[in-house]
Amino acid sequence: VAIALTTTAIGTLLPILGDAGTLHTKLGTNVLAGGAMGELGPILAISVALATDNPTKATLVLLGFSALGLVVAWLATRPARPLTIELIGRTLHSSGQLGVRICVLLCVLLVWMASTFGLDVLLGAFVAGMVGRLFLVNHAAPGESEHEHDHRLEVQHRLEALGFGFFIPLFFVISGVRFDLAALGNVGALAKVPLFLALFLVVRGLPALLYRRDLPRHDVVALGLLQSAALPLVVVITSIGVATDRMRPDNAAAMVGAGLLS
Repeated sequence: VAIALTTTAIGTLLPILGDAGTLHTKLGTNVLAGGAMGELGPILAISVALATDNPTKATLVLLGFSALGLVVAWLATRPARPLTIELIGRTLHSSGQLGVRICVLLCVLLVWMASTFGLDVLLGAFVAGMVGRLFLVNHAAPGESEHEHDHRLEVQHRLEALGFGFFIPLFFVISGVRFDLAALGNVGALAKVPLFLALFLVVRGLPALLYRRDLPRHDVVALGLLQSAALPLVVVITSIGVATDRMRPDNAAAMVGAGLLS
């Protein structure tokens, strides 16, 4: 319950904030910062506390995986060879789709490595996303033309289309199918839904008051509400909790119900 209460739904909020033009404002920057920690922190906690029976070993393995992730991230920040960018550009409008395939391959490799090391696969996917972002957006090769830089952005847009158009909706469909509505069949279990919703507001929303001197009042309220939204990781954590007998099914259903409302 404690780990689930610290999560956010930044992956769900990103397309909404992006479509509203809020991402590049001061409010959007703060939402992204809080959301990133609300994703990464719980994923690390899952790997150490929930996905293993040996936390000490898991912590050491996590440090090793983090070091590997830093090496891959460093390679991603190095200027790409113009020939690589040109090759990616040539295949963007063909069946090759080299840029998209490289990013998908990177994600699969890091997920596989996280699973092999006994860590949660979400950690591998999260690291792959950060590394892909570093390569696609933040760094350009010396002398790289605007046309070549557009190739990177086009790959990013295609990955976003793949995620927002397929994987994220698929996740919600599967989450809805697995949602144990019957577990909320009694008054006691149903009463926990507003309780967990209030806890999301307290744990994730109240810290927004720390920014009351940096943001207008209505932005502070918006930041608190947006940071209180939680669902994807809540579904993962409660599923692990029920599967390992660390959480009762009625508590898991109530927490997912609260996440849906948030």
